Amino acid sequence: MNDINILFYLTYTEIWKKKMCEPLLTVTPKSCLQDEKIVLKVTGLVSGSPYTLTSHLQDSRKSKYFSYAHYFADRDGTIDTSRNESYGGHYKGVFQMGLIAGLKPAPDEYQYLRIFKRDVENPDEIEFRLYENFITAEEVFASSFLVNVFHSRHFMGPGVERITIRGRRIRATLFIPAGEGPFPGVVDMFGTAGGLLEYRSAQLASRGIASLALAYFGYDDLPKNLEELDLEYFKAGVHVLLSHKKVKKPHVGAIGVSKGADVAMIMATFIPEVKCAISINGCISNLISPFRVTNDYIIPHLPFMYENIKLVNKTDLVINDGYANPEDYPETIVPIYKSDAKFLFIIGEDDMSVHSRRYAEISAKLLREANKEKNYKICSYNGAGHLLEPPYSPLCFSSYHKVYDIVLLYGGEIKKHTEAQEKSWVEILNVIKENLDNAQSKFADRDGTIDTSRNESYGGHYKGVFQMGLLAGLKPAPDEFQYLRLFKRDVENPNEIEFRVYENFVTVEEIFTSSFLVNEIHSRYFMSPEVEKISIKGRRVRASLFIPAGEGPFPGVVDMFGSIGGLLEYRSAQLASRGIASLALAFFGYDNLPESMEEFDLEYFKEAVNILLSHKKVKKPYVGAIGVSKGADLACAMATFIPEVKCVIGINGGISPMVSPFSVTNDYIIQPLPIVLKNVKVLQNIGFCFNESYVEPEDWPETIIPIYRSNAKFLFIVGEDDKSINSKYFAEISAKLLREAGKENNYKAIITRICSYEGAGHLIEPPYSPLCFWSYHKTYDSVFVWGGEIKKHTEAQEKSWVEIINFIKENLHAPQSKL
Repeated sequence: MNDINILFYLTYTEIWKKKMCEPLLTVTPKSCLQDEKIVLKVTGLVSGSPYTLTSHLQDSRKSKYFSYAHYFADRDGTIDTSRNESYGGHYKGVFQMGLIAGLKPAPDEYQYLRIFKRDVENPDEIEFRLYENFITAEEVFASSFLVNVFHSRHFMGPGVERITIRGRRIRATLFIPAGEGPFPGVVDMFGTAGGLLEYRSAQLASRGIASLALAYFGYDDLPKNLEELDLEYFKAGVHVLLSHKKVKKPHVGAIGVSKGADVAMIMATFIPEVKCAISINGCISNLISPFRVTNDYIIPHLPFMYENIKLVNKTDLVINDGYANPEDYPETIVPIYKSDAKFLFIIGEDDMSVHSRRYAEISAKLLREANKEKNYKICSYNGAGHLLEPPYSPLCFSSYHKVYDIVLLYGGEIKKHTEAQEKSWVEILNVIKENLDNAQSKFADRDGTIDTSRNESYGGHYKGVFQMGLLAGLKPAPDEFQYLRLFKRDVENPNEIEFRVYENFVTVEEIFTSSFLVNEIHSRYFMSPEVEKISIKGRRVRASLFIPAGEGPFPGVVDMFGSIGGLLEYRSAQLASRGIASLALAFFGYDNLPESMEEFDLEYFKEAVNILLSHKKVKKPYVGAIGVSKGADLACAMATFIPEVKCVIGINGGISPMVSPFSVTNDYIIQPLPIVLKNVKVLQNIGFCFNESYVEPEDWPETIIPIYRSNAKFLFIVGEDDKSINSKYFAEISAKLLREAGKENNYKAIITRICSYEGAGHLIEPPYSPLCFWSYHKTYDSVFVWGGEIKKHTEAQEKSWVEIINFIKENLHAPQSKL
């Protein structure tokens, strides 16, 4: 081929590539609430070629913000921000929401602007663009893009009502959720930036919480600066909130960040109607200005040591070392120990504004000393900064502070900060709804309605307000064997639930002999549309593989149950419905597997891992393992001896093999933990409680699974009313072993007081699975007691399911190939 032909060939090839690869940029959904994720995807690209994706926002003051990231197209000519890795720009690695959370001032803007929403009634309009090659921040604004798409992010959900409040003293905005209500209510406050910030209240109302965004200085005719604050002003705010007909009586909550956090704690201490307080990176002492509680009682502010301020880059101030130690100035401490309210302390461990973790620990100490250790919860987030906002608010690492006329550093590492916003938002919504969901009427309401989400039950299978009680409380009918365990066998078909209404209070027996007034049928699915179920019959393995809808690849887990045996598919089906490929693995009592629990062999579980990884839609090279009871110790063994298993969820399991030996090699067999039969307790002369019958694992070290050798991450989920094994104790031993091996970052133990599942039993399932307090165990031909109190157990299932999904996705989000 001569030079002319070569030149023609190369030119034609490039023209053909461009013609055949017309890029298409899509965002799903096109419009959503601000706290919801999107999937940004580009197709029709040249495989292996470099591209730059950008996002652009202009706020209501015409200030411009942008973010950019560098990607290589996959082998199929695709970029998907939910699975592809960024190689440069404002962030690196896989970061689905990076182009929104990473928004910063454009190069020609003042670089210390803080981006926040001012006009909450209008959405943010985000423009996404695709550029050819890797380009710099400056080139973004000087180059032509290949394709673009627009996306709307709403701060107020449909039907949310915004009401301007201008009382005798109060300056505020009230947000009321859509619907009839009544709704739990909170007073919402920010910090030393002053003014009236509405975006968090708008988002709270979009999630079913009435919220009063309250200004207390720097707005309208309020004082311009933080002078002495007065409790009477905040009492008026509470009364305004409670006066709305759609706000639940008689209690409300308070939420605040920074200075607003110590105000929220003062309100919970001195205003009886405030029954829960959320402190986001706040202090246990009153900060900056005096706070007048009564004419005779003023809480002074914590002294500030200006000599301890640090200067960074000649312009930016780190002030967290400036505040004195609260314990050296007890008169400044808010006496929260006098309050019966519930406290949630949200902490960013990279907070450069205040030492929020230290202050939360002092708060916890004060409450414990007052015997109120159940009145608080601490949620601490590594890498998160001071300004923890609702999800996907862009990280504000530093900004100009107009009140002090300086640049303050707030801290935070973008990916970890965003993750903290996601998790803390769930915590915030839960603590408000849990603590402000008051009982309503004994019979039908005054308007002739019963709503299970707000009305109280006065008898039956449960009492009190329990929205999901009629599902979580399902039990065998009177004419059935009373020790049946209810679980789903045919996951491809939904459960059809019939709800009925009877006149008067009827007994269990009368339900089946009386006529009902009206009924309604409801379907509950275990597999979402297009989830694929594949029956697996390998060389030895018997399993079912569930693959999520979509192109993938998806994180994958091996899913195992306990001593009941057989092939249980319902958890795997639900995991796949949440974007996780799951192999439901039988290991005895199914098909041609052994009928009982004999010695287990590592090779069997290795084969299962290989089957999971061999599917084209499962992410390589690692998977996870999840198990309950006996399945939990098998999962720990897999993570210890199978390198491809990089994360483990143990639900009420042991640190030693239970019941049967585990063969690692021909020469290494881990023996089961012995049982002392005389320690087995019998409940009501029929049900066996085994939780006190196992010997101490540390007295039998040869039975301990050496998880300290593993580099996997471990999540231990514990029900504190577990009657089958002492799972809390075993999880504590596991945590101790990992700490002693220098792997304290390799586990998250849901066993401590601050994150415990009080009242939860042994069989913690996906949410709204009915509580199984006890059941007939066919393997042992006996009734086993599993434990659990129905409402607390259901709550544990809700919360642990979120932990499980997040843990799997966080630890198996393998980086993609650039080709």
